[in-house]
Amino acid sequence: MLFFLDNLESSIGLAGQLAANLRLQIVSGKLGDGEKLSENSLAAQFGSSRGPVREALKMLEFEGLVSLSKQGAIVRGLTEKELGQLYDVRYMLEGYCLKHLDLAKIPYLADKMEVIVDRMALALKHRDDEEFSRQDIQFHNLPFEYMDQRFIRQFWENIQGLYQTVLYIGTKRRFEHGEFDYKNEVVEKHRNLIASLRTGEWPVIEEALRGHFSKMSWMDKDTL
Repeated sequence: MLFFLDNLESSIGLAGQLAANLRLQIVSGKLGDGEKLSENSLAAQFGSSRGPVREALKMLEFEGLVSLSKQGAIVRGLTEKELGQLYDVRYMLEGYCLKHLDLAKIPYLADKMEVIVDRMALALKHRDDEEFSRQDIQFHNLPFEYMDQRFIRQFWENIQGLYQTVLYIGTKRRFEHGEFDYKNEVVEKHRNLIASLRTGEWPVIEEALRGHFSKMSWMDKDTL
């Protein structure tokens, strides 16, 4: 099972797990653009009935990763433009979330973020790409847990699985390429974002968030 599904198995169900595995194969390029997917073959591969496979493919169609027709499912993959758009949407959602946080909650959020970044630094020291990704994902999920706006959370949940997969693949390839200095920069950018958050001043937070995304998103994109 994928590491970021560890705590979600009971809530996402079998179809969600199948979608997560297929999403990983598509984003990583193991399933190429234009490749045809057979419900029967996938059911046999995952040891499931066709029902969960069909549901998983519908989830991926919603994300634009496959196209469904009477002839079957065809892999679409992510274009460079779409990958950039994914990061743009994430930036907008996370920015809105941070801008509208209850000021009284910020100290608690920042304290939890500090713990997560310390874990990221430790994972980097031990060259553990999965743990680094796990903590990075948790860092960016956390503000949405403090957000009292259900529609923003719903928008986030619609792209969360895809974004997490992209982040994981990008991080894994950075580690494989030995780009640890770059990941040290990522850790420091997370710390800078926390420091800006503690000020409670949106212009300061916005500047830190923009700096965090502008370089990180496009550089990580190049590893996919």
